[in-house]
Amino acid sequence: MFPKIAEAYSKNEPYTHIFKKSLLLVTILASIATLVYWLVPELIVNMLFGKAYLSIVHLIAPFGLAMSLFSIAFVVANYYLSTNRIKFIYILVAFLIIEVAAIWIFHETLEQIVNILLGTMICLVAVLFLFRK
Repeated sequence: MFPKIAEAYSKNEPYTHIFKKSLLLVTILASIATLVYWLVPELIVNMLFGKAYLSIVHLIAPFGLAMSLFSIAFVVANYYLSTNRIKFIYILVAFLIIEVAAIWIFHETLEQIVNILLGTMICLVAVLFLFRK
């Protein structure tokens, strides 16, 4: 996506359709992965980590959703970079600071950390899309 949009942008050609297709593809793939995490978390944990880690099964789907949102944020960030919009980096830095501070303060359980990741990713994606307007 990045080189195609950057080239189209530099030639003053239309490029938003490339972004929309990329975003749609990533969203579809991330949604499928997240759905699998919701449907068969025990199978995933068992295959990847073994029975000793079945206690984290309830975290697989929320963590998968957080990573799916991270993937979407990554596509949006690359779109901004490919069109020479760099002010969004302040947003990324702000959310990084918020996320690190929240994990530093609230890290007693993995559930707290996953919830922090999920919350910051939801807010980051929303802010990145609002920033686009």
